[in-house]
Formats: sequence, structure tokens, C-alpha cells
Amino acid sequence: MKEFVWKVLLVVDDSKSSEKATECAIDLHLSGLKSKIYVFYIKDEEPVVFPSETLERKRYAPMIAKAEKKIIETTEKLKKVGIEYEVLGYHIGIGDEEIKRIEETFKPDLIIYGAEKKSGFRKVIQGKCDEGIIFETIAPVIVVKSKYTPKIKELVKEVPLLEIREKVR
Repeated sequence: MKEFVWKVLLVVDDSKSSEKATECAIDLHLSGLKSKIYVFYIKDEEPVVFPSETLERKRYAPMIAKAEKKIIETTEKLKKVGIEYEVLGYHIGIGDEEIKRIEETFKPDLIIYGAEKKSGFRKVIQGKCDEGIIFETIAPVIVVKSKYTPKIKELVKEVPLLEIREKVR
């Protein structure tokens, strides 16, 4: 029988909860979930029409640089623990719609997304990307909060290194 490997879509952004989502993906993999992580960065931003291409580049260049930096940081963490991964890219615009498009074509088995509850005012300003990803996608979504503590790291702290070495022999 062929071993099942989960296709996990890890959605990252610039938030603290996004960092915790990456830790959760690592935690799940290290605890035995056979997975390949697909990294996708979103910046939930309402599209704006610019009068010139120069102004548009000037506006989006820092966002693109930030997206690329975050993707590199995330993949370095995955690489460090030996997780197979692939970068799907980034999107600056309406985030939940792009995640739904990716889901339709890519068909992930699981989506991991870091999110926090937003106030009514923040929903108006920042949009409702979280709700779209959580409730309008078909794949199961693990929502990771910024207070998440990875379980594997806690277990490793509790078991003395000598005890682990003896079991390996």
C-alpha cells in the first residue's frame, strides 16, 4: 500500500499568528503527520488603480520584498527540521479569493492559517480574509492563534538528552 502524504497549504503573512502557523505545521510533521508543505504568502489588500506603472511599482515593491523575505524565513524553518516543501508564491490583493482559487487548482488536504479575532472596526479596515479562508474553503483548516505553543518542543524539553540517546542505541 502506498504511503499517504498530506498536501498541506501553509498560508503565511506578516503576523505573529502566521509564525505560529509555521510552528504548528512543523509540530504536526514532527509528531508523525507525513506531509509536504506548500508555502503561500498573502497580503490582504484592497486593489487600487494607479495612474502609472511607475507609481504602481513604487507602491508594491516594498510589499513584494516583504513577501519574499517572509517566504525565505518560513522555508528556512522548514528546511532546518528536514521537512519537504515547495513555494507556491505570493499574492497581494484580496487574500481569501486567491486562497480559494489555489484550493480549486491545487486541492490541498489541509490548510494551516494563523489568525486572530478582529474587532468590527478592524474588519472594516482590513477586510474579512480570515473568515473567507476558514469558512469558504473545502479543505479542513487549522486556525493557529498567536498564543499557540508547539507540543514537540515542550516534549523535547522534558526528556533529557541522555535518555533519548539511550533509546536510539
